[in-house]
Amino acid sequence: MNTHLPTYLTSAAWLRESGYAPAPIAPGHRMPAGPWAAIQLMYDERTHPDELAAVFTALPAPRGPGGVDDFKATHLVTLTVNARGDLSAQLAAVVAKYVGAAKCPVRVSADGERVYLFAAATNAVFTEKRAYLEYSTVALNYCPECIAVGADHEGQPYEWPQGDLFAVRRAELASLDNDSCDALMADIQELFAKLAPPAPPPAPRVAKPIVAAGARLTWENKRARLQLAENGWDVVPVPFGRQSPDNRVRMGQTGEYLFDRKKPPSEFGVGVVTSLDRSTFVALEVSSRSAEVAADLEKLGISDKTGSIVAGIAALIKQFAGDAKVPVRRTSTGSQLFLFRSAGSYSAAGLRRLLTVPGTPGTAVTLTLIARTACVVFSGDDAAGKPYTWENDLLSTKQGELPEYRAKILNDIEAFMEAGAGLLDKAREGATPAKRARKGGINH
Repeated sequence: MNTHLPTYLTSAAWLRESGYAPAPIAPGHRMPAGPWAAIQLMYDERTHPDELAAVFTALPAPRGPGGVDDFKATHLVTLTVNARGDLSAQLAAVVAKYVGAAKCPVRVSADGERVYLFAAATNAVFTEKRAYLEYSTVALNYCPECIAVGADHEGQPYEWPQGDLFAVRRAELASLDNDSCDALMADIQELFAKLAPPAPPPAPRVAKPIVAAGARLTWENKRARLQLAENGWDVVPVPFGRQSPDNRVRMGQTGEYLFDRKKPPSEFGVGVVTSLDRSTFVALEVSSRSAEVAADLEKLGISDKTGSIVAGIAALIKQFAGDAKVPVRRTSTGSQLFLFRSAGSYSAAGLRRLLTVPGTPGTAVTLTLIARTACVVFSGDDAAGKPYTWENDLLSTKQGELPEYRAKILNDIEAFMEAGAGLLDKAREGATPAKRARKGGINH
């Protein structure tokens, strides 16, 4: 093993005669002086006597006296390996397959880096090929470099366990061409693939909610608007506290809706509209002044509350829908709005049915059919200024999944309401003042 520090004065002639392109490197430097990266320079031994010896790898041959006739006569290919322990030994075994009976000097740095030197065949044209395994790297280079022979820039001597360049002429080196370079790197990649630890299973992807918990859906939430559009809903901005847009809605409009730009999008909720040429959905709203009606019923000595009537209508609607998803919008005052898929054309005025409590003017259960040229507020406030709540909201329900509206549901509801009115009439007739006083106003 040769660990001496050859100088350029003592080494240049032998290196040149052995088929290499010698160069001097001043102590403390990594590369030779001068513009050597463009063409090999003919350094004079007399002007660089004490500088360390090195060789160029893949530069055009120098011209003039002492130059080399063959353009690639001095070219080398280097395989730089940064690996430790058993992996370094396994890589050395892979390299040995391409060396055969020829010679392949290995320069070992103080930090363990190993550089294998090959002669470059005439058809070698690549620049660099790399392979990685965790913290280990392998780089196969055929590009302008300068390989120091004796020591690094810090003066640490290199080791040459298989003999240095002063024991091997270039003609004796193992040669690599394009095909063998590709094959060598393919074998190294295959080795790395076998040794690579199995990839960890991908972390479960947690879908980010479209609307954060506790946050209000506003018009500036573009992701929500896109999801609503994907579900088949035509959306419009509706100012919070209102039940319709600022200006006349163009039904069936798609894309961005032009609204009052003086207000920020955060001041607008989201509404959905039916299309202009046909009614795409029907809204059936059941509402009541539940607190007043409940008090009136108590005066009549009736245990059935108006809320129970509304709940009964809701049960009828869900029974009619079967397994289909029915979006239900609820308000803080107890009204409920149900959405159906349209089965045809309806009057723009819609339909309204009123159930009054006998003897108590001003209180009622109202049934409203909203069809065509309508806007239903999805994200907004009810009449009491409270946000709407939804069951099967529109972000999770496609319009095509809605149950189809039929006249039968309206007939069933009207029959139910008429029966309720008859019940109230009978209860009023049987509720005498004495009876109401004796039972405390409530008939259990």
